[in-house]
Amino acid sequence: MERTIIFNPGGDREPSKRRIAFGNPTNIMELNSVKYQWAFDLYKTMGFTNFWIPEEIPMNEDRKQYEKELSQYEKRA
Repeated sequence: MERTIIFNPGGDREPSKRRIAFGNPTNIMELNSVKYQWAFDLYKTMGFTNFWIPEEIPMNEDRKQYEKELSQYEKRA
């Protein structure tokens, strides 16, 4: 059986060079750099309304409570 390389270290990571077909991809899904900013903005508008994200809900008080106020049993529950 022929070995298949999963990660292509020589692939194009630049968003402007990404192609659906006949490109040279890294084979890694990179969500931090987008090719079309308008699509990412639309994704944020539509996608982030269905669930909460850490940027919207501060978790600082919850973290303090977890570390200082909860018992070992409560932390494992």
